[in-house]
Amino acid sequence: MDRKMLIASTTGTDMRTCEALEHLFSGLGLKVDVANNVFQAQNMIQDNTYHCVIVDSDPSIPDATELLTYAKKHLPNITTVILTNYPSLAHTIDPIESGTDAVFSKPVNEELLLRVVQENLSYDPRP
Repeated sequence: MDRKMLIASTTGTDMRTCEALEHLFSGLGLKVDVANNVFQAQNMIQDNTYHCVIVDSDPSIPDATELLTYAKKHLPNITTVILTNYPSLAHTIDPIESGTDAVFSKPVNEELLLRVVQENLSYDPRP
């Protein structure tokens, strides 16, 4: 099975982080899709089997947590990650309680992010 991941922005206004991560992960041989809004990301999740979804957003924005909850509903074993400029405990509680696997503050520690993603690539995202 090909290993696929989705990198999504909830705002679509600044895609630099998504593009940098696309380059990083595709360089490791992963198939990477990029969505520039929540609606597009939900459609892509519905039509594809992803092993990981990374959302570049503020976790206090409901769209980010809702997108990752949607991903877990369709692919229960998927790895979900939020990247944020707001790393306070208050902004990470809802995503973690909703089943998000990791929350990273920006700038992202690429080595740690790679470790989280690689550790979970062996799992089938479907039940």
